[in-house]
Amino acid sequence: MNKDDLILINVDDHVIEPPDMFDGFIPAKYADRAPRLVSDELSDKWVFGEGEARSSGLNTVAGRPPEEYGVEPMRLEELRRGCYDVHERVKDMSINGVLASLNFPSMARFCGPFFASRVDQDSGLYKQHKAWTRPNLGGRLPSEVFLDHVVTCFIVDDFGLANLDRMNEDMITWECDYPHSDSTWPRSPEVVAEAVAGLTDTQVDKVTHLNAMRVFSFDPFALRPREQCTTGALRREVAGHDISILSRGTRNWKAVTVGQFTHSHQPTSTA
Repeated sequence: MNKDDLILINVDDHVIEPPDMFDGFIPAKYADRAPRLVSDELSDKWVFGEGEARSSGLNTVAGRPPEEYGVEPMRLEELRRGCYDVHERVKDMSINGVLASLNFPSMARFCGPFFASRVDQDSGLYKQHKAWTRPNLGGRLPSEVFLDHVVTCFIVDDFGLANLDRMNEDMITWECDYPHSDSTWPRSPEVVAEAVAGLTDTQVDKVTHLNAMRVFSFDPFALRPREQCTTGALRREVAGHDISILSRGTRNWKAVTVGQFTHSHQPTSTA
């Protein structure tokens, strides 16, 4: 399938909450308790209650040269506006050929389940422990439940797509992961087109948008004609949008280990 004919619905993007995130949404009597963005000598941080939270620099590197990537926290002024400005985000999506995105928060953080890769091996966790944990899987193996009920996503996964027959092609979706360090922005159509070259058009449609539409009960074609939803059409709408790589320089202090970032990121009391 030609890259300009793809329709991309992205199931894993991220936002950096803007400073006015909670303005107008908190009852007046609780306004003094609303999370607020403040700055200190290290970076911007969200302060809420007795805690505070910073965001890793690796979470917001869209538009920066890889040489400047780092885990140290950053300030809004150092970020591409599409990280926190909804109008600029839509432009960044369109220039990347992305029709719609599911976004996850940064300040609030998130977590998800871990699926053990060997749960139904003969000596694995499931067959070893099912006698006392008594899971009710209807006589099925966890891997069978996984194929039918767990939605997976990929950024670049040549091996996974080449082995699509071992997966459930109706439960596979695509992600861009903007503005994280592993994102394919702004070249997602080119990357995806190469990745799905060995699939049928039906399979391409499933993993690029149809599966996401079904899983999330989302019909973008009810909002705009299908021919205006392709990567080529979206890019034409924002022709000239600046996607230049912009150097912000490096800091005198850089966290070079997870431990250093964790220390700077540790929630602290504001009391």
